[in-house]
Amino acid sequence: MSRENQGKGKSIRDLLARTIAKEVALRKQPFLAPYAPQSTTAVVKMEGVNYRFHISGFQGEGIGIFRPFNPHEAVFEVEAELHLADQYLDLLPKVHLILVCETTLGWSAYPFNSESAAKKGIRQEVIVRNATDVERFDIVVTRCDGMAFWFEAPFAGTDPIRAELLRETFALRESSTHMMTKKLGAIKGLVPEEKIAFELALKSWEAFQRQTTEGRVKELLSDGGAALNRYVIRGNQIELTWQARSGSTYKSRVNKQTFDVVSSGICLSGGDSNYHLKDLPGIIDRGERLGVIY
Repeated sequence: MSRENQGKGKSIRDLLARTIAKEVALRKQPFLAPYAPQSTTAVVKMEGVNYRFHISGFQGEGIGIFRPFNPHEAVFEVEAELHLADQYLDLLPKVHLILVCETTLGWSAYPFNSESAAKKGIRQEVIVRNATDVERFDIVVTRCDGMAFWFEAPFAGTDPIRAELLRETFALRESSTHMMTKKLGAIKGLVPEEKIAFELALKSWEAFQRQTTEGRVKELLSDGGAALNRYVIRGNQIELTWQARSGSTYKSRVNKQTFDVVSSGICLSGGDSNYHLKDLPGIIDRGERLGVIY
């Protein structure tokens, strides 16, 4: 090998060695990263290169300082001070969102400007992390790190009275059709996105109510050895079809709020209203064993 080629080979080896040493040094540096209960990794950009770390040792959610303990794993050290968190958020793209409802993961929210959000690939509800001192229908500024949306501040460029009026309308709990067609029309200045957010909030509330109702009915029946087959809400009553311990099927009606019996589905000599849903499985069970239900 000529001296020229030897020189080139040495230069390449030196460059590679310096690059490796630099990467090793970078992977030892503490870094800022957001975290939430579901977080497993953090992608850190250092000198134009993305490094991925598996993160651990944190609780809750926020923006923290992590220290690598090997080239691929880092442990939470401390919550980032406010000015450091703000500096981190300032580097991320800004997205304005309307808060719809609070979930176990964070606030569900809808884009305040759907056209602008669509250009960033956001076309539906998203979850806002780390939001504080906010209420349903508030418009907030968030920052997106490519995977999650992080709360920065309430949006000062909108009318807070509209959010308050939306909350007052939502609290009425009237029929969805009446609120969407009558009540919202009386609120001046609403943008289409706020109407969509209101509709989403109604749907989430109705789903919550169904889950709560279904869960409670199932619990009351199962305590007596019975099981729910299906149910329908009719005005202020719940009409439910259920299966007794024996396997026989009955249809009963109860008050939607109190679960007091309106109609047991068997003859109780006009005394149905004296009983609660939790009583029915036992009454049916005894009646079947005594042979008085037919």
